[in-house]
Amino acid sequence: MAPLYRSLIVLALFFISCSGDKAPLDFSRIDSLMAGGNPGLARGEINRALKEAADSTDIKKLRHRLRLVDIREFYDPVYMALTIGDTSGIRARVLSKTTAALKSDSIAARWYLFDANIIRARLDSMRGDWKGWAESLNKALSYPTPFIYKKTDICFLLARHAMEREAYEEGRAFLDRALRGFPKKDFSGELTDIYLLYMNGEFTGAFDKLTGLDEKGLPGRWKKVKTFLAKYKDRLPLKDRFKLW
Repeated sequence: MAPLYRSLIVLALFFISCSGDKAPLDFSRIDSLMAGGNPGLARGEINRALKEAADSTDIKKLRHRLRLVDIREFYDPVYMALTIGDTSGIRARVLSKTTAALKSDSIAARWYLFDANIIRARLDSMRGDWKGWAESLNKALSYPTPFIYKKTDICFLLARHAMEREAYEEGRAFLDRALRGFPKKDFSGELTDIYLLYMNGEFTGAFDKLTGLDEKGLPGRWKKVKTFLAKYKDRLPLKDRFKLW
């Protein structure tokens, strides 16, 4: 019986080694390369991982990261061109890219449209079309982006733009949205109390409490709130506020 028993153990171990689950795919290196501005290296890692991946969820995640890499490889040079004032052919290039993406996969293509609208806004601002600039930024808020706090920055811009046009309810609505988009780390200690004061309509009280805090220790987003309230706290209305909670 002993030889047969040993044979069964060996056979069992063989099947375990063949059918055992692979170690879960580690996305940390890919994500690190993407966050570090190395889309080309990230693409190589993703393609290697796709050749070995068997789990459908892993494959879906890898393909999504590949899409994000493609977005950066396309848009980063466009942003660089805008930085130096080179606008030649940019609208046509962006339109061609987004049209092709929409034809390929209309749902996945939504990830291309955030940057597309940011670029349109930049182009509009460069020619002094501030209405078009605001409309494009507002459209960008409807589309997904891995850089979620960019939407918070957009809300600050649109809030200020609305207040300058004396569209006070609109301005307050965008500031509300900006505040609700703050990361949890921005709500430590007294900042939570300030947030509650603001949301309860005590705009002057929120500003006074912000003013009493050390400027050096204040997160950048809260500095923007402070600057905004310093100028507009007396003009922020509460009309229809319940719709925004």
